[in-house]
Amino acid sequence: MRTVLIAAVLAGACGSTGEAPAAAGSLVFDPPANGAAADVFLATEAEVLKSQPLRERVTRQLRLEAPLAAESIIATPKPGTLVLDVGVRDPDPRRAAELCNTLLRTYVEDRLERALIPMLEEEKALAEQLERRPEDAKLRERVKELELARRAPRAGVRLLDACRPATASRR
Repeated sequence: MRTVLIAAVLAGACGSTGEAPAAAGSLVFDPPANGAAADVFLATEAEVLKSQPLRERVTRQLRLEAPLAAESIIATPKPGTLVLDVGVRDPDPRRAAELCNTLLRTYVEDRLERALIPMLEEEKALAEQLERRPEDAKLRERVKELELARRAPRAGVRLLDACRPATASRR
């Protein structure tokens, strides 16, 4: 009974209403660096996926007449994994797939941008220090490390399955 209740609470927290999405895909995450529990981490990322700023970016990218509604996004963690199944409800399954894929791409891009911000801030601070102490080999080495890391930033998430329109048998 307790397991069913926990699953129902998690499903509610992640936006699942029982209605099948018209298109669905999956994201897989690296383990959280801060040691957060996987269920809390994935529930948090599900909320980020449905956030207004992310939905607004999708709306702008696709030049939608009406904004993508949070209620149309379903994000459900796969138990025992770091996989988040993501779906979008729309009357047109092909449009749902386009919305879903754009949402996933935008989310990964957003994670990359957020990963870059601290690196750029540190790089700027180190560059200022290096102007005052150009002979400091440790500073020069750290600046080089940051430059390399900036060229290949890690988002901590990647697309596992692209969104595809649901078929009648899957719905």
